[in-house]
Amino acid sequence: MSAAPVAADIRRRPWCSAALGKTLAGRWRSPPRLRLVDFQLLGAVRAVHNGQTVPLGRKQERCALAVLALDAGRPVPVARIADLLWHGDPPHRARGAIQAMISHLRAAFRAVDPEHHYIVGGEAGYLLDVAPQAVDINRFTALVSRGRATDVTETRADILAQAMALWRGPLLGDIADDVLRARLSPDIDELHLQAREDWLAARLELGDHDEVTARLKRLVDEHPLRERARRLLMLSLYRGGRRQEALAVYRDTRTVFVEELGLEPGPEMQHLHRTVLSAEAATPGLTVADAPVAPAELPADLATFVGREPQVAQLDEVLTAVGRPSAPAVIATISGSGGVGKTSLAVHWAQRVRPHFPDGQLFVNLRGFDASAAPMSVEDALRGLLHSLGMRPDRIPPATDRQAALYRSLLAGKRMLVVLDNARDAEQVRPLLPGAPGCLVIVTSRNQLPGLVATDGATPVALGLLGHAEGRRLLRRRLGGDRIDADTGALDRIVDRCAGLPLALAVVAARMSQSRRLTLGDLAAELAESRTALDTLGTGDRASDLRSVFAWSYQALSRPAARLFRLLGLHPGPDVSVHAAAALADLPIGQARRILAELTRANLLSEPTYGRFAAHDLLWAYAVGLAESGEPPQERRAARLRLLEHYAAMTLHAAELLLPGRVGSIPLVAPQRTAAEQVDDLKDAVAWFTAESPVLLRLVPAALSTGHHRQAWLLAWGLRDYLDHRRQWDLQITVQQAGLAAAVHLGDWTAQAHAHRNLGRAFTEQGRIDDARHAYRQAFTAFAAARDHHGQASVHMSMGLLAQRHRQPHQSLHHYLAALKAFEQIGDPSGQANAMNNVASGYLELDQHDQALEYGLRALDLAHTTSAWAQAAILNTVGSIWRRHGKHHRAVECYSRCVALIRSVGDRFHEAVALCDLADACAAAGDETSAAQARTQALEIVGHLSESDAAVIRTRLNGGSP
Repeated sequence: MSAAPVAADIRRRPWCSAALGKTLAGRWRSPPRLRLVDFQLLGAVRAVHNGQTVPLGRKQERCALAVLALDAGRPVPVARIADLLWHGDPPHRARGAIQAMISHLRAAFRAVDPEHHYIVGGEAGYLLDVAPQAVDINRFTALVSRGRATDVTETRADILAQAMALWRGPLLGDIADDVLRARLSPDIDELHLQAREDWLAARLELGDHDEVTARLKRLVDEHPLRERARRLLMLSLYRGGRRQEALAVYRDTRTVFVEELGLEPGPEMQHLHRTVLSAEAATPGLTVADAPVAPAELPADLATFVGREPQVAQLDEVLTAVGRPSAPAVIATISGSGGVGKTSLAVHWAQRVRPHFPDGQLFVNLRGFDASAAPMSVEDALRGLLHSLGMRPDRIPPATDRQAALYRSLLAGKRMLVVLDNARDAEQVRPLLPGAPGCLVIVTSRNQLPGLVATDGATPVALGLLGHAEGRRLLRRRLGGDRIDADTGALDRIVDRCAGLPLALAVVAARMSQSRRLTLGDLAAELAESRTALDTLGTGDRASDLRSVFAWSYQALSRPAARLFRLLGLHPGPDVSVHAAAALADLPIGQARRILAELTRANLLSEPTYGRFAAHDLLWAYAVGLAESGEPPQERRAARLRLLEHYAAMTLHAAELLLPGRVGSIPLVAPQRTAAEQVDDLKDAVAWFTAESPVLLRLVPAALSTGHHRQAWLLAWGLRDYLDHRRQWDLQITVQQAGLAAAVHLGDWTAQAHAHRNLGRAFTEQGRIDDARHAYRQAFTAFAAARDHHGQASVHMSMGLLAQRHRQPHQSLHHYLAALKAFEQIGDPSGQANAMNNVASGYLELDQHDQALEYGLRALDLAHTTSAWAQAAILNTVGSIWRRHGKHHRAVECYSRCVALIRSVGDRFHEAVALCDLADACAAAGDETSAAQARTQALEIVGHLSESDAAVIRTRLNGGSP
């Protein structure tokens, strides 16, 4: 029996909202349908079916229904329902109480509509299976958004009137307190007041002065600190010919604001006051924004915008904090590499939430990373913002700190959205932040701006690459379905080569749009060559040419960071550790770590897992070009050698921990490690190989192609046991063929012999009998030429395994006995233990149980001299022998120890095999409980295996032969 390490343990996924949603959607839920029930949450909570009120029961039951209705069509976990019903302190009986409430509600709905199931779910959570439009608060918010979006005043007034008709009172007015309402929908009251003001403003524009004046007076009495309501009242009185009353409103407003807030009325109301004082005639086209027009500076949203749902949801969550007294200004930072779509996301989301900011939306390009101009100064940015807010140039103070103070004053009391695009650093942004509640600031930057997060409380929103499906959707939207569907294979290759970078995909779409004769296949072929991919994606426009876009970030780096980024072009990818980067650039570990952090802050690298840094393929290709053009040839050669020596040393060190004693027999002198990594035991070695194997698999052919034959062979040698135990036979063959080519070039017989034997092992596992036999003969001949008796013995072991796999037990035993004799002559106890174990399995195949037991027990006596995998194999063999002897309890003991050993090294396939053996032994011993537990554990592992290995385990669990 051999073994195979796997990185991750099985983890059971806990319930979370995403998992719950998937379960409900896949198992219980039909697509939400428009029901005949109207769910009313604004005011008293009611459910009305065809004019008949559904008897919802007590306060808590109605509250539970309201919680589900607020998320209509989406699952709500039981934990959230309990948290809301009991104000964050649910009792132990909460789950049962909620089940009883849901049961009552289901009965109430069945009584009025027996054909439909309105509430679905179970212990994990529940879902109100209706369309969101069935709930009045959703209809209300949709009507408000529609009304605000229309440019026709009469239509706007009508739509907003419909929204006002839905408002019967505060959210859950008869069952919830202010604390619960704030948790469920913190902005709904403010939205209602804004919509009420919008409606009255629209009616005022239509000339309905008298009724509007009466309604505005009530609104001001209810909410005396709402400046817009007072401004509308003042304007309504003025337009109605009641000039003195309008001036009285201003005087009262000033008195209240100074006493209550310590503030003067805002510039819009002051301007209206001056208008009334000068007795200017009100023109028919006069609007509420007669003073400075509310700025609406957002660029247009992209019609081809796709994806980004997690980031949009994160920004939606940020929106809920706007206006809270504890949050003077709510800030979110969107960071990502050049071309990843930061501005597109900011504009897309800002356009979605524009109705939440009736006082305006500001947008400024800070030019932090710009090919055509220097970063915008803080003074220029403030002057532009003040101008957008209606300040005349002659009234803007010259000092920057006074400009910032005036800017904050103008935003005080407003609900305004500020988008600061393309920021260089936190220092450029801080003076542009509002100081009072009500405003939201979105900052986009290639830098992560950790200072804004740490000091100013900004919420970081990291923007990565588009997924493959999103990339396809983007191209489909830009090019149309007919052209995309013509060659879906080429489409997939294009999306892959563009690395999910939106700018690259946009360039592809532009090229395709400009030439109807250019096919997807043509473009995919151009992009296939990594060295020319950036040329293919060039546009000649500095704003969209990928090299230029990347260069803006690269040129902003410190000199050490720029050097390391160039040298990373010599690394094969897909990611790099701190130690490998240190070796590559010949740096101390601490300095390398600091420089990698700078590259990460600049979004030229990401850190997907702690201590490992990656870049998408196009950035990596950019680094390759920089290395070739910016580093002297001798420095490139030296850096490449340092990298290979580091990886060769670490690979051999980790391989020695996987199989102690094997590395000592290598024919080439091992290199010295240039930067020691903490790899001290078997678990560390498995983790290191798991993390580094994607790099090593690229590094072997790279070393061979650059003439570093010694390092290529050492890497192939060191990878053997890891790939063996992972059962990755195709990769093993590719790696060992490269190792063989390197060994031939070196003229080293022993190295060639080992490569042939490693190939034979992989061919054996793939069932390629003739290839395996040829490889083993080549290995035996090469070992003989090198006078390596230990190597010849190991080939006998391998040929015995090949014969045993193909039901040739006598030939198999012959090879095993020959190997044992050779190991005894050499004096290798570990080799003897492994050979004795194989001899025992050979006798077991021939049903010679006594001889099998003799050799098995002898192997067990020497097991301590071998690796953990070899010890597990010996225990497995001895367990099988005891089963044949009818000693089932002894077999259980052996299999249990075998399972523990294999589990300790992360070999999932052989752990599952051993669990099947253990289950059979427990069943034979009459312990069905333990047998069932072992089968369950084996079944849990199946999902982590390859299809072929999983099929083996399923066959075993279904009673098939091992």
